[in-house]
Amino acid sequence: MQELRLLACSDLHNSARAADMIVKLADSGDFDAVMIAGDFTTTGPVSFTRDFLSRMPIKVLSVPGNCDPLETVEALEDLDASIHNTQAEFK
Repeated sequence: MQELRLLACSDLHNSARAADMIVKLADSGDFDAVMIAGDFTTTGPVSFTRDFLSRMPIKVLSVPGNCDPLETVEALEDLDASIHNTQAEFK
């Protein structure tokens, strides 16, 4: 079985500093993917989420948070980062 190294985070709430730190960690070569458990923003703007995710150098798996606007789901889907309303099977 192959090892999967995940970088997990949540609750950025529009923090450019946190976004920069996560992108830097993702670019370190230490992780295969980033799992983001929502709250990119505090009610928007969705452009923060789009800009942040477009800078990611590795695969992103994410769901929107309770503070994210509804348009976040579309942004995650557009950027192939959404695992919202999906299921996975691990063996």
